[in-house]
Amino acid sequence: MDLTTAKKLLKNTQKNELIKIIAKLSAYDEAANEWLLDYCKEHCEEDNKLVVQKQMQHYWRIAEKIIDEANDYGGCSEEDEDEAYDALRKIDKLNEENETPWEFRKEIVDGMMGQFFLGNSGFEDSLYDSCSALCKTQEEQLYLADVLSKSRSTYYRRIAATIHLNCGNEEAFLEIRSQNLEYGSDYIALADYYRNHGQQDKAVALVEQALSKADGRMDDVYRWLFDEYRKNGQEDKIQSLYQKALSQKWDADVMVELMLDFYSDDYDRKKEYLLKMPELCDSRDTKKWFDRCRSELSEEDFNIHRRHLYAILQKRNMHDYLQQKIDDGELQEVWDYLKSYLPRLNGFGVDEGHNLTKQLADAYPQEICEQYWKECEVLCSQSNKNNYRMAVHILVEIKKICRKHKMTEEWKSRYYAFLEKHKRKPLLMGYIQAEKALQ
Repeated sequence: MDLTTAKKLLKNTQKNELIKIIAKLSAYDEAANEWLLDYCKEHCEEDNKLVVQKQMQHYWRIAEKIIDEANDYGGCSEEDEDEAYDALRKIDKLNEENETPWEFRKEIVDGMMGQFFLGNSGFEDSLYDSCSALCKTQEEQLYLADVLSKSRSTYYRRIAATIHLNCGNEEAFLEIRSQNLEYGSDYIALADYYRNHGQQDKAVALVEQALSKADGRMDDVYRWLFDEYRKNGQEDKIQSLYQKALSQKWDADVMVELMLDFYSDDYDRKKEYLLKMPELCDSRDTKKWFDRCRSELSEEDFNIHRRHLYAILQKRNMHDYLQQKIDDGELQEVWDYLKSYLPRLNGFGVDEGHNLTKQLADAYPQEICEQYWKECEVLCSQSNKNNYRMAVHILVEIKKICRKHKMTEEWKSRYYAFLEKHKRKPLLMGYIQAEKALQ
């Protein structure tokens, strides 16, 4: 209905009746309700607190409907997700800028935590963040902590414990923490509390339990205990910790590196741990530790262990092994491996981006070109623009090698044959014509 018609039809309507009409119309649609609340907030200074509360309830209704459905179905559309996050942000902003009674905020917190505990929507972190902001006083934060302590997630139970500790409720902190020891970090957090309160032996004993009871990463546990043992001059315990790490094979490289530092001034003791690192470190770091063995071991010791170290490098990181062989000038072994390596899409495999074969081009120009021609054919057998672009890049590489090694006639012959074979592929031909280096 347009404004002129509305004026004619409602000109004799009483104020109370108009208010009833407005209230009824706003109840039909959340957008209309939002517009009315925004209007009231701007023009009704006397009841501004009530308007704020109604706005927060309005935005929670929008978010709750979406989050509830997301809990039912395990997610929602991107559009609904954005709408829910936007509604939560507006609640946070209203809460930050306005004072509202706890009884009112508690209703929203309870509603949010109800959705939080369903735990299938993907909004759990945002719901917690909003609840944390809504709980402003220490008493309110403790209310939230009591709710979170019932969560199925150890992460949120740990948050509950931290809230209790920050609020001075150490008994509740200890109870929750001691009942939720899952990862090494859980043991360490509780041990740090004991240590800070003068219970050093209890702290050490607790972290020692983590060696056999904790799940997941152990690196922090090893570091914590190593620092304690080292500070107290307990070399026997350090050795025992090292053996325990080797038996678990979980983050053992961290422990070996700690031992290297511990015996840094004792070459004979350090040698044992230095030789251990290449087989225990992350495979991406094998070459780094291979190089350290070569630089820090005596020439005699390196030569004694040379074959073993090369075997470890070859087993754990073939690319770096082949690169080391190139650096050593042993090109034949590298080429023997690569030539039996089936042509792959450039950018994948041990010769990623041709980073190895490029280094062999001067020694084996004809062989490398032949390998690249095969690779081009593999790429062009699939109608894919990315493959075509890659093939064109390889053609440029072949041309450079041929020019450098005076294989121009061979290049022309193979190149024109390639163009003839693929002339019915307009996309490929377009990329070739656009490449100046091939003209």
